Amino acid sequence: MSLQKKYAVTELSTVYIASFMENYPDAVHVFNHCYVVKFMNEKLDDKRRKVYRLEKDKNKRKILKRIRYLLLGIWYRHLRETIQDKA
Repeated sequence: MSLQKKYAVTELSTVYIASFMENYPDAVHVFNHCYVVKFMNEKLDDKRRKVYRLEKDKNKRKILKRIRYLLLGIWYRHLRETIQDKA
């Protein structure tokens, strides 16, 4: 008796992705949203910090310090709307 998987949820690790693709080539691979959000947070923070270090104007630096949550909010709303549209 062979089990056929239609969907599987994993984290973003290349080890999990490779194993999933090898063992279940016809199944839909879904990434755990917690890992996606964590990844986005890290990349956004890295980019924001880099721009912050390069900026010399103190007023612009204050804005860059506070913009993280604004950007994350916009991204999260867009993601949620996209998921709702596909459902």
